[in-house]
Amino acid sequence: MKILGNLSVKCECGKIHPFEAEEADFDVISKNQKDGGVETAYKWNIDFICGRCGSSILIDYDVFEFPKGKLETEKLFCGSREVVEKFSFEF
Repeated sequence: MKILGNLSVKCECGKIHPFEAEEADFDVISKNQKDGGVETAYKWNIDFICGRCGSSILIDYDVFEFPKGKLETEKLFCGSREVVEKFSFEF
């Protein structure tokens, strides 16, 4: 999986925290056989503190590839923080 673009998350205080594709270290967490091929699940988690207000920010990003070479689903959780920009993916 190739990660493209940037991810930007806005803290409750308004500070925007950008992440470049090179910073995202997605791990393969499972491979499941389904009709039509194998579904691969990737996960990236990061927990950090906002430098402006001290709030803890957790990003939990899941990406599912199925069939091989196609984005099936992506789930991005960052609590009540606003997602300003999301990564894109190539398989």
